[in-house]
Amino acid sequence: MFGSQRPLYTHPVPTETVATGPTIQPLTQSAARRQIDQIAFAKHTRALKRATASAKAKATAAEPPAAQTSPTQVAGATTQGTTTNTDRQVATVASAQRQYQHRRPTTHPASQYAANTLYINGVAIHYIQGSMANGAAPGSGAATWGGQAHYSNSSGQNTHFIGHNPGSFGVVASLHRGSQIIVTDAAGQPRTYTVYATVTVDDNSRAANGTDYWNQITGTGGGQRITLQTCIGANTNYIVFAQ
Repeated sequence: MFGSQRPLYTHPVPTETVATGPTIQPLTQSAARRQIDQIAFAKHTRALKRATASAKAKATAAEPPAAQTSPTQVAGATTQGTTTNTDRQVATVASAQRQYQHRRPTTHPASQYAANTLYINGVAIHYIQGSMANGAAPGSGAATWGGQAHYSNSSGQNTHFIGHNPGSFGVVASLHRGSQIIVTDAAGQPRTYTVYATVTVDDNSRAANGTDYWNQITGTGGGQRITLQTCIGANTNYIVFAQ
């Protein structure tokens, strides 16, 4: 290549027991009174429980039916019918999250682009400033070679980038007309280029039909543009023109 992711414990309800046995001793007056008091207390307790249960049942029957809702969007899912406690909890959490997001301080994210980098089909490739004097592509990443060797977003000239395939520049072979390439300068400022032509040439920059592309590849003319070169065979190079 030239340049190359237990139920709650419930207390048992007291129950009345009857003493049994072959002999029943007569009760003294004080013992009889205590037994009468205990029986009366037990009856009073049962009556109180029945009254409480009846009051609860009447209160429940008097409650209006649960409100029916139209389809409600809760945390991204559509539900139909009665709003449940789970629905309300999810909605409450989502609301709190939104409020928290509003309270968080606004921050400016770091630049998503690194300096001296080509972004090709989701692949970031660092490049170095080179020249034709270097004679070959770096072992890793890419380098400028022909054209305006010191890349600038506003030079108004062509910059020629070279890289190895297999290697960092293998992704270049996937580019076609209409593909986009982002290139950043030394300050990390990006510029987007759109591929307008591709061609396959030999090491002398000639296509199979004999056309010589040397000037288009390594020259500075043609306005603000870039040319990418990588090898796809022993003596064959894939050239991408973008502006």
